[in-house]
Amino acid sequence: MLGCCPESVKEDFSCCLKWLPHCFSDVEIRLVGGRSPERGQVEVMYNGAWGRICDDAWDKKDADVVCRMMGYPGSQAASSGGSFDEDKVKFWLDDVKCEGNESSIAFCKHRGWGIDNCDGNEGAGVICLVSNSSSTRNRSKQV
Repeated sequence: MLGCCPESVKEDFSCCLKWLPHCFSDVEIRLVGGRSPERGQVEVMYNGAWGRICDDAWDKKDADVVCRMMGYPGSQAASSGGSFDEDKVKFWLDDVKCEGNESSIAFCKHRGWGIDNCDGNEGAGVICLVSNSSSTRNRSKQV
C-alpha cells in the first residue's frame, strides 16, 4: 500500500509506515458552496477539522471517486480555480491523483495530509451525475 505515501518518502518504507493509518481510516467528505447537493467544492474531515482539496492535478478521475463516495454514480465534471465559493479553511490534500476506481479519496495518491503549495482560490470541486435513485443524497458522507 505504498501508493498512500507522499512521493518524497516512498523509497523509505519505515517512513512510509506513518502514512498508512491515514490510508485505512474512514474519511468523511462533503460538498460546499454549490447551488444544488450534487455540486460544490470538496471538503474532507481530517483530525476533527474540515479542509479543502487543492485543485493541482485535479481531474475527472478524482471527481468520480468523490462523487461515488457521496453515493452518486460518478461525476459530470471536475472543477478548479474557485468555481464555487471559496472557504478560508486549510487545504488537507494536494496533488491528488486517483486511478478512478478507488473507494475513497484517501486511497488516491497525494502529497500527504496537510502538505500543500496552494493559494486560497485553488479549491477542487465536482459536479456529480444525478440519477433518479441518487437525487436525495446527503451532502456529507463518511466512507
